[in-house]
Amino acid sequence: MLQFAQQELGKEYATWKLILFGIKIIFKKNLDEKDELKRTNKLYCSHYVAQVYNSQGHDLKKGVSDRFMRPEDIANSKLLEKIK
Repeated sequence: MLQFAQQELGKEYATWKLILFGIKIIFKKNLDEKDELKRTNKLYCSHYVAQVYNSQGHDLKKGVSDRFMRPEDIANSKLLEKIK
């Protein structure tokens, strides 16, 4: 997991992907449900985190592609445990 995270670290921020994602949410467009590990040149924060977990076979939210992962999806994932 750490090795994958380090390999992906430093990529450009996917500003336009995030904007398009926001537009899809606002207009309630269908989001891609296919979840496959796919390296891209640009990432945004929650996409990066989801990809790191996905690299080890852990799908943080079933039925939602990593490309459309929101911070709240990660925070509410049943696979993660809150530490106080």
